[in-house]
Amino acid sequence: MDILKLEARRRATALAECGHEDWQQCRFCKRWDSQSNLVCVPQSPNRRSLSIYHPECRSVRRRVNWAGDEITNPHTEESLERARATRRAYYRKNKTHLRAIQKRSDLKHQDRVGAYSQAYYDVYKERIKTRAKEYRREQDPSMLERDERREFFKQRPLARNLFWRWSGTLSWEQFKVVYQQVCNGPCDGCGKVGERMRIDHDHKTEKFRGVLCHRCNVTAGHYEDNPSLLEALANYLRKHNGIAEPDASNSA
Repeated sequence: MDILKLEARRRATALAECGHEDWQQCRFCKRWDSQSNLVCVPQSPNRRSLSIYHPECRSVRRRVNWAGDEITNPHTEESLERARATRRAYYRKNKTHLRAIQKRSDLKHQDRVGAYSQAYYDVYKERIKTRAKEYRREQDPSMLERDERREFFKQRPLARNLFWRWSGTLSWEQFKVVYQQVCNGPCDGCGKVGERMRIDHDHKTEKFRGVLCHRCNVTAGHYEDNPSLLEALANYLRKHNGIAEPDASNSA
């Protein structure tokens, strides 16, 4: 009977103040609104009574209560900063206990926690990625180079396999210089530019030697990287083309 009387009194008050007897009053801002725009919150786990708020009012009220400020002035930056400081201090003091409570709650409501985590990630995806990247960079300086490589390969997909092929003999800084030469030249043999070059290496030690055009690379391979054979061929061509051989003394 008491509940019916309270409900009748609430309806009469709502009808008198806002003209809608089915509306409810937000406990925080004292404005009347339809039930679809309000949320019901239990006052405590051991009490059956409910408090009614606008969602935004409930959020502000939480921050104000943490700071210990008056509800009538919830939006000051000073009060919010005090609220953050209070939360941090309380968490540091009771970290072990709070983590144990959170762990028990997560195990009890795994499906709900998973859905909430996914929803939170979908909303704040970019911010989470940025913070994670900054943290990794602080913990591991080599992450700077790794992130730079990732962006470099994203724009130049063909460079990835080339780098891993020569990463044993070329550092990352050396590879960036070599890759620019591979794309545009010049050839270390004939000086040709304007075409894609090849990386030349020692076939015995597998070490990087330089950047050659296709013609110079094939010629070096045919002559088995033997300079004597190439000099003999050069002398042969000079002889039959009427070109005098270079003077060894002058060249020295």
